[in-house]
Amino acid sequence: MLALVIAVNGWVAIPIGPRVTEKDLARGDVKEQVDEWMGMLSKVGVTRPQFETFVLKGSGFFVDLDNTVSKPIHPFNQLLRTGQNWALFTGADRTPLRFALRGYTEDGTIVPLFRRLDPDATFMSDILNFRRVRGLYDLDRDEIPRRYKIFSRWVATRAFQAHPELVAVEVLQEEQRTPLPGQKPDMTVKQRFKFKVTREDLVPGPKALQDPSTPPPPPGPPGENPPASHGGQLP
Repeated sequence: MLALVIAVNGWVAIPIGPRVTEKDLARGDVKEQVDEWMGMLSKVGVTRPQFETFVLKGSGFFVDLDNTVSKPIHPFNQLLRTGQNWALFTGADRTPLRFALRGYTEDGTIVPLFRRLDPDATFMSDILNFRRVRGLYDLDRDEIPRRYKIFSRWVATRAFQAHPELVAVEVLQEEQRTPLPGQKPDMTVKQRFKFKVTREDLVPGPKALQDPSTPPPPPGPPGENPPASHGGQLP
């Protein structure tokens, strides 16, 4: 019985990803991964259509098998909180995103405020580097979610308080490709998920009442203003 329990839970822990579709294979980042595989497989006679068919059928087979094996024990996993698998570590991201925050003055001058791992842009770094806060701006899909907009307005409010000279604050993600060993580094930096907030956007009025992503003023201890250096401390 013990061996059966270990075997079943060992299967549940296997990082089986979602079912791969033809739409997934058409994505740019997936095409690059397929290209890398074909660089090796083509030498042994495997064609691209053959490999893509194998991936489509293989992912479907393992997803169906996982559902069959895991379904009977799902209620127990939920009860005992033992349903965590290792999917987080299925592969490294070749195009990681770096969170950045910058301000704009009246004449259009860009003021770097925060950039992950940049010692020269550390505004609110004690908060923005906090692991639970990172979940608000770590994105894994193409569209900008509502939480990202709410977070952007909240950070902009703090930035306006600390920097009266700013007229707008922009939240964005910098994407740069990580080269494989032996590859020449690609210094191209793409700016994604840009969301700009102006001071007028935060002024209470009809627009603020209609926009559900407009947050209330940032909280602070009663009778005490947040320090201007980083906009407040974590509780």
